[in-house]
Amino acid sequence: MSKELEGVTKANAVWDFTSGAEGVFFQRLTDIKDMVDSLASNDIAPDFKLLIHARATKFVTKTLDGTVFEGETLDKVPETHALLNELANTDGVDVLVCEVGMARHGVALDNIQPFTTNADNVAVTSIVLQNKGYALMHVDLTVAP
Repeated sequence: MSKELEGVTKANAVWDFTSGAEGVFFQRLTDIKDMVDSLASNDIAPDFKLLIHARATKFVTKTLDGTVFEGETLDKVPETHALLNELANTDGVDVLVCEVGMARHGVALDNIQPFTTNADNVAVTSIVLQNKGYALMHVDLTVAP
């Protein structure tokens, strides 16, 4: 264990997903899973909130039909949903989808995967959690090689 981790028992982070780029979204989920595992190996409990909104909303739908994303091709849907489901069923990890973002993109409440929890507005959620000391981890278009 590195000295920076000594004495830490919990890691609080808000992951702000807005990117509609499938590769970015999936890579960041993979990174988060790796972080959860790394924290566990150091006896540190995660308290991660994955906030899904904007164009990232499409990754938590059951279907793109009838949404503004209709006609888009997503190549990693089964893998993405499986990883999101695994994370959502991990102690200390919550996947929250923004109802504002859903409405803006024509995504009905019954078109969201069951591993998510609806939030009125994840921007408000993010602000409140940051005020409680959660680190903000913004997910954008940058992907590690």
